[in-house]
Amino acid sequence: MATGATTTHAPTRWRHSRRRPEPSVQSLPVLLRRPQLPSSSSKNAHLPLIIPTTTTTSTPNSRRRDYLDEEEEEEEEEQNNNPSDVLLLMDALRVPVDEELYISLVKECTQSEDAAEGAKIHAHIAESRRSLPGLLLANRLLLMYAACGASQDARKLFDEMPVRDEISWGTVIAACSACCGEAMQLFVEMRAELDGVLNLDTTIAILQSCARGRELRSGEQLHGLLVKAFGMDAAVSGDVGSSLMQFYGMVGRQDMAQQLFDRMSLSSQNAWTCMITGYCREGRFDEAIVVFREMARSGKRSCFAVSSILTACAGVGDGGQTGRQIHANAVKLGMDSNQFVGSSLVRMYSKHGLSMEARRSFELIRELRDTVCWNALLTGYSRSGCLEEAVDVLYEMKATGIHPPESMIDEVKMACAV
Repeated sequence: MATGATTTHAPTRWRHSRRRPEPSVQSLPVLLRRPQLPSSSSKNAHLPLIIPTTTTTSTPNSRRRDYLDEEEEEEEEEQNNNPSDVLLLMDALRVPVDEELYISLVKECTQSEDAAEGAKIHAHIAESRRSLPGLLLANRLLLMYAACGASQDARKLFDEMPVRDEISWGTVIAACSACCGEAMQLFVEMRAELDGVLNLDTTIAILQSCARGRELRSGEQLHGLLVKAFGMDAAVSGDVGSSLMQFYGMVGRQDMAQQLFDRMSLSSQNAWTCMITGYCREGRFDEAIVVFREMARSGKRSCFAVSSILTACAGVGDGGQTGRQIHANAVKLGMDSNQFVGSSLVRMYSKHGLSMEARRSFELIRELRDTVCWNALLTGYSRSGCLEEAVDVLYEMKATGIHPPESMIDEVKMACAV
């Protein structure tokens, strides 16, 4: 080795392994520290990491409770964050709010059906802009009020809008559809302002309003208007035809519903269901069953149709034989666990005094039971003389948080006294 090469180098393995030391967690600012997760080899790796705030030792169970409590507090904080809080924060920071943010916040109120929060946003728009909102934002506010059932607020906003389009009219008509007279007046004003435009969705909403209000004359006028505008065949097709059938069925003109149904070359599934419910509403159960069998032969079935026909089976005095057949078909089609079908099965079997079958159908919809279903089961047990089962159902209803009517409780008490 040469005498001039006196410098020695560290071995390669030492030279490559030397790295700049990582800063310790304690040396970082608090906000930049990342939580240190336990390694998978740790005995308590399955436990959540809880940093104790006191010197008291905690057991795994208490740690778990603390962890769950913290999660619940975080969920409550998230729920307490309202859309209007965003506006308060931006006001505090003196940041102007653009229309896109307003629209996003109004959409959130629409989805949550929170009219109070929506009204706060509406007030903020009026205060910050000192003018009426533009058409797009105003339509969003209208939709929010309509979705929340605040028809008076929707009508007030609509009357203040300097510019209104077809969406504005359709939304306010839907919001005010609970009052048939007001909805019809708005419909007439819409046609005058929009040069006689006839929107099918708006017309369907008006028909539904006439059906709820049992306004036969107004519905007939709409029917004539549809025929004049689109022709007889177009007026009895699709959703418009089904809505007309539903209207005539609800106002007691099943004969007109039958005429419309006969004119429909390709009857929709909704049309079949409207015919069945119309006959059931008038107590013509045998005719409803005939229509359902024709519907089944045509290859069209729906949970709503099966639920409706089971109502007819409850009124037929055959000891539940027809209902059993419908039930068998529902099982084949996988509809017996549907909420509406299951509830109708419970009512049908209870009406015929078949308590065991009613209970089986009741158990199939364990997570989907409503108050009507519980009451049907209770009534069936009571009228069949199954008093112990009826009392058990009362206790089950109480444990579930459902309060049966006082008349049903009195009925069970009287049956037990006898």
